[in-house]
Amino acid sequence: MNGREKETLGAYLRREREVRRVEKELMFKEAKIAFPLLTALEEDNWDAFPSRKEIPAYLKRYCRFLLLDEEAVLRRYALQPPKRVPPVADTAPAVADDAAPREAAIADILPTTDFGRKKPPMFTCCSPAFTWAFLVAMVIAFLGLYLNFFHPLYEQDAAEKISRAESVVVPPPATPAVPAAAGRAKIVGDRETKRYHLPGMREYDLVAIETRVEFDSEDAAVKAGYRKSSQ
Repeated sequence: MNGREKETLGAYLRREREVRRVEKELMFKEAKIAFPLLTALEEDNWDAFPSRKEIPAYLKRYCRFLLLDEEAVLRRYALQPPKRVPPVADTAPAVADDAAPREAAIADILPTTDFGRKKPPMFTCCSPAFTWAFLVAMVIAFLGLYLNFFHPLYEQDAAEKISRAESVVVPPPATPAVPAAAGRAKIVGDRETKRYHLPGMREYDLVAIETRVEFDSEDAAVKAGYRKSSQ
């Protein structure tokens, strides 16, 4: 029996592709066979396909692109026993079923008690001690807020402060008084114009001394023949 009679279907497909100098990239583009499935066909790894029913369709694509005999290839596939390919170690990290190494690693991290056993640290984010300390701190904070802002004593004190502030009467600003000149009468008359001026009028202090006359009241000025000035 020669070597070709011993070769598997996958080896035969790979040999025919290499003889024709066809790269896998070209097979991927033209035959529409993904690289993992193309490799699985040439390695007789039928377990790499989602379903065994899809394998004949991929074999037909392979044969049509390389111009191989489809019936002969499908017959060899039907007669060839499936090949069990062990899983590749580096494709997925192995998960140990034994929990002992994990427990040992955790035990090395925990502190040791006097009895030689490991105990968890007292204050962690999920430990009971941390939870109680957090709750006590929150209660103290809320109690402080209540006593400072919502307690009746605080409201009474605030009301007293407002009452004291309202009881303080701010005196109105004093109106500056116009000081009266010594010996000046309330009414000043002008002999030339026969008009009298009241204090505060614009021409009150502008009357000349030579023509100036003083009256104690408007009635006296009117009786003397003076009229009230408009300025």
